[in-house]
Amino acid sequence: SLLFEHILYNGMYKNASNIEYKKTGSPRPIMRIATGLNFSYGIVEATVGLMSGSSAAFANGWHNFLDSISHGAHTSTHKKELSDEYVHKKVMRRRRLAATAIAAGAIMTGANAARSIANPEEAPLNVKALSAELGAVAINAGLIYSIKRRRDDTLAYKDAERHFFVDGSMATVTSFAIAVTPYFHYADGIGGMIATSASGWLAYKTYLDDGEHAHVSEPSDV
Repeated sequence: SLLFEHILYNGMYKNASNIEYKKTGSPRPIMRIATGLNFSYGIVEATVGLMSGSSAAFANGWHNFLDSISHGAHTSTHKKELSDEYVHKKVMRRRRLAATAIAAGAIMTGANAARSIANPEEAPLNVKALSAELGAVAINAGLIYSIKRRRDDTLAYKDAERHFFVDGSMATVTSFAIAVTPYFHYADGIGGMIATSASGWLAYKTYLDDGEHAHVSEPSDV
């Protein structure tokens, strides 16, 4: 009788978990999309920045390219967290890889910002660079909306959601800086410093935030 109750309870719990996941879906496909988008859009943005002469867009493009590594690490972390053989050290190792890639991007953005502040340049409005940054704003807004609809209790979800928010904020700041630069030549550098600070905070949180792990059943659509 106890064995029967145990089997019945586990069956009901697993079915309930699966129904819940069918309603919301797994956040992992969104992480995979983010990896591909950051890889491809980072190259496009860096190319536009290089060809149009916008150091801010160039640096942010390389930043996004490096973010593709960190989003790949978020995806791997999520898979490890949902594994039946969960090992916290392995999860944290992947999260720290993500944090290292984020920090590398922050260093690149910060170096460009320091150069811009030290040597401000007069320049007309860079429409191509501004368009590239506004595209990044739209992409991150879509990613934030999509992943919030697939929320779960993993550290990987927390990392990815926080990352999308910071990236969207950085792109917004960079767009504003590009738009204002013709009138205030230090705007590019100041915007870069703000973006660098946000990235540094994100890397710090991803590296050190050792939240409680909630082992959840594997979603059906990953």
